[in-house]
Amino acid sequence: MANDRISRIKNNDHLSVDGDRRESTGGDYTLTVNGNHHNQQGHAQLIEAGQQIHHQAGLKIVIEAGAEVTLQAGGSFVKVDPGGVTVCGPLVRMNSGGDS
Repeated sequence: MANDRISRIKNNDHLSVDGDRRESTGGDYTLTVNGNHHNQQGHAQLIEAGQQIHHQAGLKIVIEAGAEVTLQAGGSFVKVDPGGVTVCGPLVRMNSGGDS
């Protein structure tokens, strides 16, 4: 297609692909959903960004895992698992004030 493509569907739109599906965009990709957005994978969700991933919620963010949650930056990490909370890093500050 040499130019723009614009579609307007006045009711529902369903797509079913029996094999793989791949999309590629040369510029920005924007998705606006006025209701809820549900995303479900059968095995894994892998997200990679060159510089930054930013999640923002008006009220709360819940991260839940059956076995372990790990936050890692450089050689430091915070791990939450059934055995407890592990904080590891060259310097660990607890309630030391300052910026987050």
